[in-house]
Amino acid sequence: MTSIVPHQPDPSTDRLPDPRPDQCFSPWSENMALEPTGNPYGLEANRIMAALRCNRPDCECHRPNDLVHCPVHAGTLPKLLINETDDGFFFECFMRCRHPEIADALNTMGILTHRGAPAAEPPEYLHVRRVAADIPRPLVWLWPDYIPLGGLTLLHGAPGTGKSWIALDLAARVSAANPPPDGFEPMPRGPVMLVTPFASSHTTLSPRLTELRADFDDVLRLHSVDRPNGTSTPLQLPKDADHLIELIEQMEVRLLIIDPLESVAAAQGLRNALNALAWVAASTGAAVLATCHVQGLALAHAIKRAAAQHSPAASVLVTGLIDPRIAPSTPSGAPFQRALVSVKNTHGQLPPALPFSIQDSPTAAWGVSTHTQNLLSPRRSTIGPITATALKILSNLLAQGPRPAAEIVALTSERGITRGTLHRAKRHANIRSYRCNQPGTEGNGSWHWALPAPTDPGALPASPEEQPSGLEKNASENTATP
Repeated sequence: MTSIVPHQPDPSTDRLPDPRPDQCFSPWSENMALEPTGNPYGLEANRIMAALRCNRPDCECHRPNDLVHCPVHAGTLPKLLINETDDGFFFECFMRCRHPEIADALNTMGILTHRGAPAAEPPEYLHVRRVAADIPRPLVWLWPDYIPLGGLTLLHGAPGTGKSWIALDLAARVSAANPPPDGFEPMPRGPVMLVTPFASSHTTLSPRLTELRADFDDVLRLHSVDRPNGTSTPLQLPKDADHLIELIEQMEVRLLIIDPLESVAAAQGLRNALNALAWVAASTGAAVLATCHVQGLALAHAIKRAAAQHSPAASVLVTGLIDPRIAPSTPSGAPFQRALVSVKNTHGQLPPALPFSIQDSPTAAWGVSTHTQNLLSPRRSTIGPITATALKILSNLLAQGPRPAAEIVALTSERGITRGTLHRAKRHANIRSYRCNQPGTEGNGSWHWALPAPTDPGALPASPEEQPSGLEKNASENTATP
C-alpha cells in the first residue's frame, strides 16, 4: 500500500474560526463517486471518507485518497487518515485522537455501525447478518399487553376452565376486527389459522364461531400434512415448522391457534415444539397462541404451576376458577366463574386480570379488569380446631428432638389425625424435614422431622389456595416421602 504524506497546512488557516458541525460534516453524499474496489473493507472506508468530507468545495478534504475531517475534534483542516489493509481499516489522526474515540464518534453520527473493522465472512451454511441491517420497528400487539404480534403466547389452564373458548373468542374478534375483551379499538384484522386435531368442525368449531359472530371467510383450519410416503398426518412440531412458516406467509395469517399444544408435539417433546412455535412467530410476524394443560382447577393453583414453567413464550396467560366467595358479579347478578390472568410479559408490566363467565352460550360476557390479588382467596388469620389439635400433638412429639417421619405419621394416625391435616400443621409450625442416610449404605435412609431453630422465621398462616387438593392428598398418601 502506497504511503501517503499528509498535507502541510498553512499556519494562517489553522487560526480560522471552527465551523459549526453542520458545516463541517455532511451525511452520505449521493454526488460523491466512490472508486471501485474488490476489497469489501475498501468500500466501507470510502463510504466513511465521503461522509467526513465537508461541504466546502475548496477544502483540501476533497483531494482523492487524502485526509478527511476527524469527528473527535472540530477543526477546519482535515487531519484524519483512513488506512486500508487486507483485514480491514484503521484510523490515524494527526491530532493524536485515539482509535476508540474516533469509532465512538462515528457511531454517534450514524456513520459507523460497529467498532473497528468488519468481521470476517461467516461460513456459507450459517446465515449471519448484522443487527444494524435490521430496521428498528415498534412492537405491535394483537391484543395490547396480552398477545404480541411476532411472539408466542401460552394459555395455561386445567380442562374445563375455558381455554378453548378464549381461543375461539379471540379468533372471532380478529377475523371480524372486533375490539378485544378489555378495549374499544378494533383488533388488527386478518386470517386466523386453527390447528385443533381433537375438535370437530361440525359439532364444536362451527357452532361456537357462529355464536361468536366470526367472519368465516377469514377463519381457516389446518387438517393434515402430506408426507413423502403418500400418507397424510396431523401437524407435527418441530418437523413441520418450515411448512407452517410457508403457509402463514402465503396465506398472510394474522393469528395461529394451536389447541392444545400436546396435539402437535412430536416424539421430541413439548420443549422442542415450543421452540419451533417461537421460531415460527418470530419468522412470520404472526401472533401464535397455544393452549397447555396444567393441573389445578383453582386459579391460584394454575398460576403457581404456570409460573414455575420456563418457556420461550413472550406472554403466558392462565385461566382458572374463582372462589365464589370473592368473585365479582356479572350484570345479571351471578358471580363470575373464571378469570384470565397474565403471569409473564417480556415486553412490559403484567396487565390486569379479566374475569369471565361461560353459561349456556359461548357468548358469555367478560368482566371489568381488576388486580389479580382481588381474585385470589384471602389468607386465613386463624386455623381450624382440628389443625390446632394436630399442631399441639406435633409440637409435643418433637419437643425432645427430631423423630422419623414415619413414626410421627403412625402416632398421629392412631389419634385420628389424617395425613392432610398433619401436613397443614407441619406448615403452620414451620417443621423442617431432612433425610438421614445410614453410614456405608445408599438409599436406606429415612426422613426425619424437627422443630425450627430459634433463628428460623415463623411460618405464615396457610392460605386456602395452598391447601392440598383431593388429588394431592391421595398422591401424598401413596408416596413414601413425607
